[in-house]
Amino acid sequence: MRTKTETQKRKNVANTIIIALCLALVAYIAKGCYDNNLAEKKEAAAKEYRMNMRKKYSIINEEKVGTTTKISIDIDLKQRLNKVELEELGKFIKEEEAKYFKIAYIGYYLEELGYSNGYWATTHYTPTMQVWISNK
Repeated sequence: MRTKTETQKRKNVANTIIIALCLALVAYIAKGCYDNNLAEKKEAAAKEYRMNMRKKYSIINEEKVGTTTKISIDIDLKQRLNKVELEELGKFIKEEEAKYFKIAYIGYYLEELGYSNGYWATTHYTPTMQVWISNK
């Protein structure tokens, strides 16, 4: 038979375990709510990013060779971009418009230069990105 002290110790251990489990459950639930809010914020930020990037250009022409071999995309830029911005836009276009193609040629025209003068800049994926900006 157990003594009162042993019984009390067992009750204290059981109570400690129950409290720890409750705290873990509350923390798990709170983390889940936090993760959901964070995921929603990330999704909203990604959507806004895509919308802002799409405002910078419009596709003039697109030519595909095979279903995954090569794509050439002619882009009309709204304004001049520096090399870093052009790299970011090239990555965005590759991901959005040419995701499944091994080779992607992306050529950029500027309205101010006209379309008969050739590309103002390019970002080619063969398969790594190469950026070229003319001195026009």
